[in-house]
Amino acid sequence: MGYRIVYGEDPFVDQTRGRSHLKVMTAGFLLAFVLMVRLLWPQGTAVLRQTLLPRENPAFLQLQSDIQAGEPIGDAVTAFCQRIVEEALGEAD
Repeated sequence: MGYRIVYGEDPFVDQTRGRSHLKVMTAGFLLAFVLMVRLLWPQGTAVLRQTLLPRENPAFLQLQSDIQAGEPIGDAVTAFCQRIVEEALGEAD
């Protein structure tokens, strides 16, 4: 019988298993949250949808047009988030 001392990451252990488990847990909690909102507060689904995806928002409309124009998703989402922050800061003033 022998012992092995490893300093740092163990090359024999799969490090990605923990990350995928975290993603599954996050998706599960999000799904449970949406189902609870739908069951306990039926009007809440419309409020949640309007809050997350406001279709009348100019930033969202610009996001749709950027994606349809073929702009990379990452760039389109980054620009969308910048517009949302700018709108929020503009409304706060």
